[in-house]
Amino acid sequence: MLDKYLHLQYYDTCSKWQDLADDPDTYSEQALFEEGPEVEAAVQRVNRRLGFDGEEMEELELEVRDSNFKTSVGEMFVLQLDKSF
Repeated sequence: MLDKYLHLQYYDTCSKWQDLADDPDTYSEQALFEEGPEVEAAVQRVNRRLGFDGEEMEELELEVRDSNFKTSVGEMFVLQLDKSF
């Protein structure tokens, strides 16, 4: 199934992207941004609004992935029910 999405996997097929991915400076700006005040404020707002107790950015990313997974599994279940009736 993933074969039909190869055009989205540019990092596997593009040599220029692979050169960038191997360069340690490629993600330095991203790291600075993630440690900056904007992201810290966003994390605090998410924690406050969702009632979390001081989750860090990595933990919030896992929550989002978990929620997305549960949503997609639920959608697949509904699709299966639709097909059976």
